Amino acid sequence: MIDFGISKTYRRGDGSHIKRKKERVPFSGNVLFASKNAFGGVVQTRRDDLLSLAYLMVFLTTGSMKWLT
Repeated sequence: MIDFGISKTYRRGDGSHIKRKKERVPFSGNVLFASKNAFGGVVQTRRDDLLSLAYLMVFLTTGSMKWLT
């Protein structure tokens, strides 16, 4: 299930990208699968979503994440 509750637009009407804001935001997400930006309080982007998906795939494939132990 996908939750789009905290999603934001990343393109303007003409197709150009909106610059990422360098603001501090509170942590949101799962501690196991969060990206480095999430822990640093940086606004998350699509790249962070892909990193979280990769962490999830590693966890489902191996049953653990070696860097957490």
